Amino acid sequence: MRIFYKSRFLFGYIGLLALSFCTSKICDARDLTVSATQAGAYRTIQSAINAAQPGDVIRLELKATPYTETVVFRNKSGTVEQPIILDGQGATLNGSEPLKAQEWEKTETGAYRSTAFLENRKMGTSTVGRYYFIMNGSANRMGRSSKGNSGRYKAVADLQPGEWTYEAKEKAFYIVPPAGQSIEEVRAPERANGVAINGDCENLTIRNITATHVWNDGFNIHGRTRNVRFENIRAIECGDDGISAHEDCHIIVDGFIAQRNSTGMCHINQSQSDNRNLTMEDNLGYSIYLLDDSKHTIKDAVVHSARGIAFHATRKTEVALENVLFDGQTPGQVGFRVDAEANVIARNISLWNLPFTVDSATMELQESVLGGDMVKAKITSTAIWKANNNLWGVSEIDYHGTSYPAAAFADYVKASGQEQTSRWEKITAAKAPVK
Repeated sequence: MRIFYKSRFLFGYIGLLALSFCTSKICDARDLTVSATQAGAYRTIQSAINAAQPGDVIRLELKATPYTETVVFRNKSGTVEQPIILDGQGATLNGSEPLKAQEWEKTETGAYRSTAFLENRKMGTSTVGRYYFIMNGSANRMGRSSKGNSGRYKAVADLQPGEWTYEAKEKAFYIVPPAGQSIEEVRAPERANGVAINGDCENLTIRNITATHVWNDGFNIHGRTRNVRFENIRAIECGDDGISAHEDCHIIVDGFIAQRNSTGMCHINQSQSDNRNLTMEDNLGYSIYLLDDSKHTIKDAVVHSARGIAFHATRKTEVALENVLFDGQTPGQVGFRVDAEANVIARNISLWNLPFTVDSATMELQESVLGGDMVKAKITSTAIWKANNNLWGVSEIDYHGTSYPAAAFADYVKASGQEQTSRWEKITAAKAPVK
């Protein structure tokens, strides 16, 4: 059975639909089933991927428990007419395992201590910075994330039930399990990624699958890729990014839900992505983080940003946004930021309760809504700013160092030479853009 996720937001319902492929020539395409019990089925996802040829569809048996392996496509390609398809059919890839009692010792304070846990996994500093433990089924990060807040670790003596910390000088983790639970009932991310693509890969489709509780990315793409598609996927509580493309990777995403990751989406280097039907919820550091000489489109999306940065385009990246709602929920968020020679074209977007900054970058804003009594927009003198037919409802616009409140909107229009058909009015809730 195919599983489809739906997300409701300002502009209506988004249906996350898998695409159908038409072939122009006949080949020996096969269905490769992954099942622990079916006769003749592959016992692991990886063995099925290794055996797959152009046109094959790998189908995961939907079962009560998650799959506990990382899926790797390395130098694997289908053809344009016959891609290789991995259809999870709603399955989950879980990167965590229960802690092993033999790696931990109970201290006089009641906390469990382990240096073996780090040594046995050969953790470097970057891995430790992304690490967390899973208690009662949810990731416990102790207020830290790899691209977000990373304050001091809590003192061992101050740990309460259901908390953990790390002592760098000792290279030791300390854990106090939740009340009434043993150390073996705590889980930890053992695998780096849910789905990993690397090397030279073309014409692949990954669909209907969830990645969770890995210490790095839910969907991690490296090397060189072309026509690699992700459809109806989810990344939940991953240590770093929900999805991340690097180097010379071109990906297409149609249907992606990212919840409670360090970053929902982060693409770097010369990567390119075309994205639609996205839902970002409660990611900790960034919801969307795009940088370097990368190029991206994002269409039909909703970003609920309870903390951290909702959107950041930086370091020469080029981004086109269309029909996207950015919804802020926490005062003092950085919000929506374009800087460092990035180039963003936004049409038909809504920003609610999120500060808006364009600094040393190019931004074009058309037919959009920006609201929130407690936030302001800032366009610096080093920004190239083009805007028209927008509805403003923020506390003020800081343009080239001069603040323009609602009563001075006409002065802002004159000073900027933009926004001749825009207007300012009080906005009490996120609303549809001006047409």
